[in-house]
Amino acid sequence: MDELRCPSCGADVSFRGGDLTVCPYCGSQLHFGSQTDPAELAKLRNINYGYRQQYSPEAEEYVKKKKKWQTGNGIFLGLLMLLMAFAELFILFWHKMTGGALIIIAAGILLVTPIVRGAKYPVRDDADSSASKFGKKAGVTAALYAVGALAVVIAVIVGAVIAVIMGYDPESEKESKKKAAEYSDDADDVVNRWFESNYSLDDDELYWSYEVQSPDDIWDEDKDSDDTVMMVEYQKAHTNAALKDYDIDLKEIEQLDELTGDEIAGAEAYFRERFDEDIEVTVGYGYHAVFTAKPKEDGKSKKYDDYCCAVRLNGSDGWKIIPADPEELEDYLDYDDDEDDEEYTDDYDDEE
Repeated sequence: MDELRCPSCGADVSFRGGDLTVCPYCGSQLHFGSQTDPAELAKLRNINYGYRQQYSPEAEEYVKKKKKWQTGNGIFLGLLMLLMAFAELFILFWHKMTGGALIIIAAGILLVTPIVRGAKYPVRDDADSSASKFGKKAGVTAALYAVGALAVVIAVIVGAVIAVIMGYDPESEKESKKKAAEYSDDADDVVNRWFESNYSLDDDELYWSYEVQSPDDIWDEDKDSDDTVMMVEYQKAHTNAALKDYDIDLKEIEQLDELTGDEIAGAEAYFRERFDEDIEVTVGYGYHAVFTAKPKEDGKSKKYDDYCCAVRLNGSDGWKIIPADPEELEDYLDYDDDEDDEEYTDDYDDEE
């Protein structure tokens, strides 16, 4: 007696020979061929062995695990592509440091995840040897690295397309960077001259040091005023007294970061407070200078730091100087708020 599996319902069917029998479970007629044909029986047994492997409970569990594993891979690749696409958009439009952080996160995910996912690749205990299992997991890990790298490339391309749709112009960006570099070089020259003019006894340099702190139209009105003359004379007397006791030397000037949006707003508040006018600041940079002051008596030098900001004003030519640390600019916004509160209080008192 032989026992084979019914291809229709999967039930075990016993038969004693002959070419035809009927499945007692589903009624299908089964043609097994002659019992005296060993090759035909062997073929049928092989087919049924494969059938049992394919539809056994162990095989069904393996299929479930593999589907779950493939879903995890989809999440990995989707997250990787989202991070890279958003990183590109942040760098091009919004905040470069955030974009850089997203790239670092994506790189960490790409580096670690294929190893973890490869180790979790489901293999069948009843069909794979240890060597076969290791080989499959190693191959899957390598494939995940390759697919992950491809996903990064696709994400960068998609991010570039989205950037163009949002209005990004590579040529315009290149020209803007070139112009910003030129602006930056010009600002360096102005800042260097301004720091040196602070310790100059030359009238022209002292007048220039005040001119570069004022909007053009205001300076045209104030340059010959008594107040300006008094400021220049006071500055000259102060510098003369300092140079009498010290040898002062400008050692280095370092350009800091471009001013942020809040710092630009603080610069505008600075000009409102000082000149009582609304002045638009278009761009700016912070600067840090290091001086040494060497007393003429004991000869021991001391270092000290000074800060300023170089800004461009809408309607004024060249750079203007704000004699303040960039981090202090936002304090002028608080002054604006306090002034608004005082005006509101005065209006309320008048109504009373």
